[in-house]
Amino acid sequence: MIVTRSSRKALRTFTREAWPQEYSVLHNNLAIAYLSMPTSDERSRMREALAVQSFEEVLKVINLIDHPSEYAMINNNLGNALQEQGEVDEAVAQYRRALALDPSYAEAHSNRGNALKELKRLDEALASFDRAISLKPDFATAIQQLNGQIGRIDSRHPQAAKVAIKVSERL
Repeated sequence: MIVTRSSRKALRTFTREAWPQEYSVLHNNLAIAYLSMPTSDERSRMREALAVQSFEEVLKVINLIDHPSEYAMINNNLGNALQEQGEVDEAVAQYRRALALDPSYAEAHSNRGNALKELKRLDEALASFDRAISLKPDFATAIQQLNGQIGRIDSRHPQAAKVAIKVSERL
């Protein structure tokens, strides 16, 4: 709570017009703080919505031409916030935007894989995890997700099982 209170206070000083870079950093940090708070209480939905608003605000300020990696990162973070809200299709779209800007963004590939897994699009999810691991071979999150998927794949998804086993053999 102290972080969010301090960030909101700083936003009154570092306005979008006068301090666009600082304003963007503050909104990004505020959104991450909202998403890091426990989600077990009734206010979690409100915090998730505030996180989405903060990331959207950053995208209005960050210049794609001057800051392409930051723009990709914010799209990825917005995808995470949307996925937390249950807006999984919209999250996939944000991850796609991040990857269009930076195809080597392993975290965005892994996050996209998680969202696709949630949508039961296992072949695509496995391909995303595979890509994340190929870009960052020691990427523990993607490896864990992939290994978790292997146990959940049944005979209805034989191609997904083949991909998962192939990737796990490389590890």
